[in-house]
Amino acid sequence: MSTPDSLPPMEWSVSASPHIKDRENTPRIMWSVVAALAPAGMWGLYVFGVQALYVILLCVISAAATEAIIQRLRGRPVTLCDGSAVVTGLLLAYCLPSASPVIQNGQVVGLTWLKWQVPVVGAVVAIGIAKQCFGGLGHNIWNPALVGRAFVQLAYPSCVSLSQWPWPAGRVDAVTKATALAKGAPAAFSLQDLFIGNVPGCIGEISALFLLIGAAYLIARKYVNWRLPLGYLLALALFATLFAWAPRHPIAPWVNDFAASFVQFRGGELPLGGFASDWLRFVGMQIFAGGVILGAFFMATDMVTSPLTSRGQFIYGVGCGALTALIRFFSSYPEGVCYAILLMNTIRPYVDRWTRQRVIGQTR
Repeated sequence: MSTPDSLPPMEWSVSASPHIKDRENTPRIMWSVVAALAPAGMWGLYVFGVQALYVILLCVISAAATEAIIQRLRGRPVTLCDGSAVVTGLLLAYCLPSASPVIQNGQVVGLTWLKWQVPVVGAVVAIGIAKQCFGGLGHNIWNPALVGRAFVQLAYPSCVSLSQWPWPAGRVDAVTKATALAKGAPAAFSLQDLFIGNVPGCIGEISALFLLIGAAYLIARKYVNWRLPLGYLLALALFATLFAWAPRHPIAPWVNDFAASFVQFRGGELPLGGFASDWLRFVGMQIFAGGVILGAFFMATDMVTSPLTSRGQFIYGVGCGALTALIRFFSSYPEGVCYAILLMNTIRPYVDRWTRQRVIGQTR
């Protein structure tokens, strides 16, 4: 009779179904996201200098420290090695300017280092409230980095406003400029400048080129479902075009220029070719200005806060794009990516419910 000691060692482990094992895990995915974000971050360091590095380090260190402290207090293992806190810190830093304007008598007279409270408080709110209060990674309802960004927008509006932001190095005509989305934006912004990242703005949002390089890597690794950003960009282009029919509040000059072209086209004063050229520039400006590329490919696609099904991902992206256009055109806030994604995070469970596949043999 065999005894347990005489039995051969087990080569297979049996557990509850499904019996699927994949080499992908949380650390591999998170550090891949960090790698995908690196090109845009390097460009931000190049154009904004050491101040950008200061903001990035404060965000990442504060996010990691907050996660470690809270996990210790909860009696849970510290999971900094999985990279999720680093990703949150990076995304938050990419949503912040590298410096703040110095205002005297209502006039911008120069730039100063961003207050340390802005990245630190943003990271603490992102990790401590938006993530750990809901149970940690995999349980949060909203994207933590966007919650932190929304909080500092309300707590420190003069530091992170969209009206006056640092101008990239080498452009010495002014120390600060309005971003392309602001109502005071100069008409000199070109699609090339917006695509490459030679414009004022957030540290990691300004270069669509380097963000798309990282996004292509994540799509190739199948960490990002391409349907979600596609739905986002298509909906933004469609609804921005419809809303530009008659802008209802002060808005960027290039939007008013397209609205004028719209009026001329409807009146037969502008040929189709001329209108199409104006429309392509308008759509390109809407997509490349602000945080659309970062939001569509890196934030809305967060695995925890985005839908599970492919159809749900596309619908979710359409909702994000429509809300972004709605906020940009019908509110006093010139950007809309942050709040659009947070609103769609809130209804994500309903999108999953509406788009889940029917079980075979089950009636509707």
